[in-house]
Amino acid sequence: MAGDHFRSRIIAFSKIVLPLASLAILSSLFLLSRSNDVANGIRALDGDLAEIARKERITAPRFAGLTPSGVAIQVAAAEASPRRTGGPAFDADDLTAHIETPDGATIDIEALKGSIDSLAMAARLTGGVILSTSYGYVAQTFGFDFALDRLDIQSQGEITATGPLGEIRAGMLHLKLDEDADAESPPGYLLVFKDGVKLLYQP
Repeated sequence: MAGDHFRSRIIAFSKIVLPLASLAILSSLFLLSRSNDVANGIRALDGDLAEIARKERITAPRFAGLTPSGVAIQVAAAEASPRRTGGPAFDADDLTAHIETPDGATIDIEALKGSIDSLAMAARLTGGVILSTSYGYVAQTFGFDFALDRLDIQSQGEITATGPLGEIRAGMLHLKLDEDADAESPPGYLLVFKDGVKLLYQP
């Protein structure tokens, strides 16, 4: 009889404890599930924000300035995005640059890619770059580095150009302001070919 009584007490105790334990387990699973959902939601939100930040782009940016010597410089692009490293530098696509000297001469540059650093006041154009001048010269090279606060443009390597004298091949092109020009005349620019210059003269 004592054993039956003890067994009855265990059964009665189990009827109370087991449902409570089950409820506790279900509650903990629910809370864990909610916590995971919230964490996943935060991660998804962070991921979306990171994706938005990563794809941040500026449409049709434009830089324009006038150097102390009176050279007007304009740089435009189809799109630009800030560099991941931060700072005032931007990477851009489909760039064009227009430069006009005080004597009215113009220089135009087109490039597929490039970068602009407003702090260093410098730009780099790359990817099938074409430079043309109002004096009839057209030059092609891999890329150009040029200043935004003065007239100073240099090719990044070999260059091929055509002009009034014919076809020119050189290891480098340097376009800069003509500092030796007559002080009474508006300054123009010098187009200097360097390093193994070859000229195919066309009379």
